[in-house]
This record gives sequence, structure tokens and C-alpha cells, in this order.
Amino acid sequence: MLQLRNLIASLTIGYFTFRGVTAQLNVRIPLTKEFDNFATETLDNWKVPGLSIGYGFAALPDKPVTPETLWYTASTTKAQTSPTLAHLIDSGKYPALANGKWLRDVLKELIWVPLDMDSTLFDLQDASHAPDQLASGYYWDIKEGKYGEVPFMNVTELSGAGAIFSNVLDFAKWVKCLLHEAAPFFKELDDPSDMVTYGLGWHHSLFKGHVIYAHSGGVHAYGAQVYGLPSIRYGVVAFANTALTSNAVEEILAWNLIQDRLKIP
Repeated sequence: MLQLRNLIASLTIGYFTFRGVTAQLNVRIPLTKEFDNFATETLDNWKVPGLSIGYGFAALPDKPVTPETLWYTASTTKAQTSPTLAHLIDSGKYPALANGKWLRDVLKELIWVPLDMDSTLFDLQDASHAPDQLASGYYWDIKEGKYGEVPFMNVTELSGAGAIFSNVLDFAKWVKCLLHEAAPFFKELDDPSDMVTYGLGWHHSLFKGHVIYAHSGGVHAYGAQVYGLPSIRYGVVAFANTALTSNAVEEILAWNLIQDRLKIP
């Protein structure tokens, strides 16, 4: 995983690919004015105040979303916990018998530190030390025609199933690690002969001849979507700050980017 520190992405805000691949295929950067207008309109239609590719607000009325904004990653956490446990088992340190370390420390040791994921945190207590970066959660009040703020929820009990906080920059490093096959567990994940459609925290599907790994996440007033296409080393990460509607908006925008990358009208 240490070799990932030397990789340079052409863009890490919201979508990412590798500079060499981009140059070879003459891929244009998709975050155009047209996409900007589409994203802003979609957020408004679905009443989602912020989305982490720099759209909308991390906290109302006027705190903007930035690439550094922290979000609940919810069930996308599973894709980090699963291979971590698999690695421990392969090392003979069976988690069922106890490894002797907190999960936070094991994730740091095996994933976050090697990938320089300095902004990724284990729970709300950790994230509360960076309050200026933490996105607030909201719901849309149909009767009042305005947003209502949702208090932060401590989800430590979810632990490896959904407790992590992170931003798109750190998650881009994580997914690039998988797409570049730099993680020791990726070989097991990327098996074209495997008929299982879910494993190691990823849904596995086929789209236009390309294998896609994806996972969604949702916790009270936050949504997350992560996609990876190993064949073209391309991925999309999106976090937003409402319940239910966040995931709908993220899917719409992520698939817009994926189809643009695959040159599908």
C-alpha cells in the first residue's frame, strides 16, 4: 500500500482516474459547467443542501462544502472493515479470539496511515475535534418549505459496519488503492469468475462490459455512494447531508460521470 503515496491523480474531487490512463485515452475532465449546472439543479430538486464535490452547503445558511468537508461514511465503512478482518485471519490473528487492539487502531495501521488518509476518523468523538470540517445533517420540511437541522448522532455502536468519518480526498486514496491493485486483498475481490455479487463490503455488477464495484451508505441525515471500475481504473466517491434523498442524488450524479467516462450518450 505504501506505493500509493507516489501515485498522482488527475483529479481527486468527486471522481478520479490515473494521469497516465487519462492521457492515453484522451479523457476530458467531466466536471464541466454543464455538469455543474446539472448537479446544482439535481440537489435543488431532491432538496439536498450539500454534496461533496464542492456543491452546496456543509452547514446552512452559508458554510460551503469543500473537498475537506467530513461526512459520515455509513455502510461504505464495511469495505474497509472486511478486508482488514480478512488480513488478520490470513496473518493468523483471528479477530474472533481477539487481536488485542481497538478496531480504530487496526484500521489506522493497515489502511489509513499507509495511504496517508489523515482526515479519516473512527467515530463522532474523533470527528468532534474537527468541528469546522464536519458537515451538518438536514431534512426537508415539506410543510414549512425549509430545511430542518438534525443533531449529530453517535454511531460508535455500528463500529465496523458504519462508524467512520472521512472526506472525498481520503476516500479517493482508498478507492485508488483498490483500483491499482495495491492492496493485498484486492486479488480476491477482483475475480472475474466469481458469481457472488456481494463480498468484502462491495456489490459486484456488470455494466456495458465493465465490472463495477459499488456500495451505498446511509445514517440518519447522511448518504454515501462509492463506485469503482477496475478495468479503466476509474472511481467516484460522493457524500451528502440528508437522509434518503442524498443517495438518490449521489446515484444520479455518479452515473452521469460514469456514463460520461464510458462515452455513453
